[in-house]
This record gives sequence, structure tokens and C-alpha cells, in this order.
Amino acid sequence: MPTVWFIRHAECETNVGLPTADATTAQLTPEGMKQARQVASAISRCPDLIISSSYLRAQQTAEHTRQRFPHVPVEEWPVHEFTYLSPSTNGTSTTIDERRPRVDEYWDRRDQHYTDGYGAESLANLMQRVRDVLKQLKNTDAEFIVVFSHGQFILAVLSWLMGLNINNMEQFRHFLLANEIPNGAIVKVALQQQEAWFSPFTIAHLHN
Repeated sequence: MPTVWFIRHAECETNVGLPTADATTAQLTPEGMKQARQVASAISRCPDLIISSSYLRAQQTAEHTRQRFPHVPVEEWPVHEFTYLSPSTNGTSTTIDERRPRVDEYWDRRDQHYTDGYGAESLANLMQRVRDVLKQLKNTDAEFIVVFSHGQFILAVLSWLMGLNINNMEQFRHFLLANEIPNGAIVKVALQQQEAWFSPFTIAHLHN
């Protein structure tokens, strides 16, 4: 069974309150680029596999690690962020604060099967992705895997491994708010067939 380092993408435009039109294309800030280099330096041994989500900010974060280990296979897996709001149909850019009423409305529904529209997914869809990714990770031959992903997806993975009741949207929302993962943080997970252990969020490398 593999050891998996889940890494949240480095600081991006949405994290500093800049407006964006599409969750998939937000780019790293200059500070985020620095964090991506620090993440690459923190990976002390050569991975057997590097995985990234399809979102630009995750791929930009992974790039320095790809350059450091150029012979390691790189794959794109469905480890992208939980995007539960559909993007603007007219391409209008909005900030996190401007989207806050829609965010609150989504969670207030307490409907794990609700889908906001094109480009969005339900909580039930997210958890199915989590289960599929964990199954695929357990079945890989790689022993050390680095996964460049996103805060809510990583927390969904941890909540599943902890056996939380994800059908309770209010409980899951509290879990997300209480356990925000810093940009560039690393969570180390050792997967076994029936169980797993994981480390606290590691950010010491971001202060070097």
C-alpha cells in the first residue's frame, strides 16, 4: 500500500480576493510561485508518481516538483476542487465575497444531491470521486505518490478516512470550516487495505 502526500495548491488569485470567472483557470500569485518552489524542496525523496488535478493552480504548483524529478511519471486524476457553484454564464468575474450569498444558499439547502448547474457537482458526486480516487491509489504499484490537489477535496478525503457522516451536510460544512488547509500545506497519508493513518498539516517548509 502506498504512502501518499496530498499537497494543497499554493496561493492563487482567488485566495487573495481577486475576481475570477472560472474556478479552473485561477493562477498562482507571485507568493504562490514561491510556495510551489518551497513545496518541491520539501519532497526529500523521489516519488514514484506525481498526480495533479486538471485545475491550473494545482498544475502550476506541481510544475517545480516535476522539474525537480523529471523522470517521474506525471498523471492527471480527478482530484480537483469541490466546485459546487456553477460559473457565470456571461463570463463575469466575481470575488469570493461576491459569491458568499450563493455559497450560503448552497449549504443551507442541506441536499447532498443538489447540483447548481453546468460545471458544478453535488456533494454526493464529490464523495464518489473521493472513494474512486482512494480505491485507485490503493491499487497502484507505486509506493510513494505526491498528489497536488485542493483544500476541500483533501478534507473530503480525510473525512472519509475518519468515517465521518458525510451525508450530513451541516456536519461536513463545520468540518471544512474548522480544518482549513493552508496553501502549500502537506498531509501525509499511509493507506492500508482496511485503514489509514495521516499526519497533521505540515507547513514548516513554507518558512524556509
